[in-house]
Amino acid sequence: MADIDSSEAKKATEASPSRRFVWLAAIQRLVLTAWVGSTWTIGLLAAPLAFSVIQPQSLAGTFASHIFYWQSVIALFCAPVILLLHPYTERRLRWFQPIVLLVVLIAALAALQQFLLAPIMAGARIELMSTVNEATRAALAARFGWLHSLSSILYLIQCLLGAVLIVKSR
Repeated sequence: MADIDSSEAKKATEASPSRRFVWLAAIQRLVLTAWVGSTWTIGLLAAPLAFSVIQPQSLAGTFASHIFYWQSVIALFCAPVILLLHPYTERRLRWFQPIVLLVVLIAALAALQQFLLAPIMAGARIELMSTVNEATRAALAARFGWLHSLSSILYLIQCLLGAVLIVKSR
């Protein structure tokens, strides 16, 4: 009887790291899926829908800036969680592994948009709304349009890299 108990205990302790691996890998995949899914949902559905439904356009822009802010918060929360779980799911953290590089790159793009482009765009938007001179308005509108295009391209890159990340993480 004692031999049976000790062999069962041994099996339970041997299975524990495997079970932990499965749970940590599942958590990592869920966090990754939530991150990439929210990126797609906000950028490809919520923001365009806001501009088609909310009037005036300036109010839609305010709404969009808030949802993109929260998307950046999600990205800057999820990326470290994925990287912290990575050594446990892959047995060690390898910085130059494609999955790790993609996570870091997507998070860096989100941080770039949130901490560099978003404040510049907000300032340009305020300046545009407060200017009455038509020539100045046209120049500011062109500048805001350029910044918006750049931001959209960076966001699209995040969406595409997120798709690659989901595929590679299998």
